[in-house]
Amino acid sequence: MQNAATFRPEWAAEPAPEAAAETDIPIEDAEAALEAALELNRQRLTMARMRRIATANGTMRVDTGAYAGNLADLQAGGYAPTDALTDGWGNPFAYSSNGRDYTLIS
Repeated sequence: MQNAATFRPEWAAEPAPEAAAETDIPIEDAEAALEAALELNRQRLTMARMRRIATANGTMRVDTGAYAGNLADLQAGGYAPTDALTDGWGNPFAYSSNGRDYTLIS
């Protein structure tokens, strides 16, 4: 009987070298796929943070009768955490409000 650490069943044999080469991904393609995935993640993070700000701003409006004058007001009032005030690329959101309406831009 063979040692369990060295036993390899026949069905688990290594693929032939030419078969393995077909599954290799060129590094350029892998880097492009990784960058695309990171970009999508940044976009999703940005949208999630914008929704978080919108929810916080709506809560502030219910509590005070007006939207925040600026994002610092949301943070100071405890409505939005600091990490929600930048987009997925680390840039601050552009925000303006007249108290009745607001604009949030990434």
